[in-house]
Amino acid sequence: MIAPITIATPDQPFTALTWEPNPAQPSAHSADKPPLLLLVHGFPDTPHSFRYQLEFFGDLGYRVIAPWLRGYAPSALAADGNYSVTTLGNDLLQIMDALGYEQADVIGHDWGAGAAYAAATITPERIDHLITCALPYGPGLMQSMVTNGDQQRRSWYLFFFQTPLAEQAMVANDFALVKRLWREWAAPDWSPDETVITAVLECFNNAGSVEAALQYYRQVFSVPPPDQYRPIAVPTLTIHGEQDGCIGVELATPDPAIFTGGCEYYRIAGAGHFVHLEKPGEFNHRVAEFIAA
Repeated sequence: MIAPITIATPDQPFTALTWEPNPAQPSAHSADKPPLLLLVHGFPDTPHSFRYQLEFFGDLGYRVIAPWLRGYAPSALAADGNYSVTTLGNDLLQIMDALGYEQADVIGHDWGAGAAYAAATITPERIDHLITCALPYGPGLMQSMVTNGDQQRRSWYLFFFQTPLAEQAMVANDFALVKRLWREWAAPDWSPDETVITAVLECFNNAGSVEAALQYYRQVFSVPPPDQYRPIAVPTLTIHGEQDGCIGVELATPDPAIFTGGCEYYRIAGAGHFVHLEKPGEFNHRVAEFIAA
């Protein structure tokens, strides 16, 4: 069953959801301890959106851990105020250390994908398989903010979040903006279970969590571009929903020159930004196929 745990790292404590392997379930893994799979959420989200992955991969024999990112309650706020993507990548590596694992497979969505990319560039030998969804890697996305009118319109929130009005707008009318982003980014004929949205609002109702989530966006421009897109030497699968209302599918095709460890690209029809939650069956089976290959 899904249960919360606390993970103490040198920088700060994290809370995570976990699904431990069922000892009675046959497993393809013969190691002394089950392999580790990290599930890393994005914005505006929590580990609860990985409900289908927690159970599915736990039943395949993985120890599955889905942490709340730094600043997202109940994980701690960053004591130093640092929410850079490189720091997020280091958080994942510290979580692995705290759990006693040298290596792990990682699935990252949205900001979680950014954290996973960062971890894979810091110590590629520690990431066995990298699976990212809803966030392409490389300079193309940033370039689209300059040249692609459709993406400029989709990314209006990113620019709005740079203003001092953002904190007020996030919480106004019972987090109406957060609910709106979920509607606009998902496929038009899909809506999330209320429990998923409730978990997000519970997170943001904690002091400092809204400000922390906004700092992710305010600090994204602080890293020099040459350092943002180092080659990734880890075998990678990147997944994108064809109806993603946040980042257009036309921007999602990976650049093979950047993925020196190889990269497979998979599009899911009828899915939007929350592809792992909107089409969990197709998503899970494609990821399991990739990891087992």
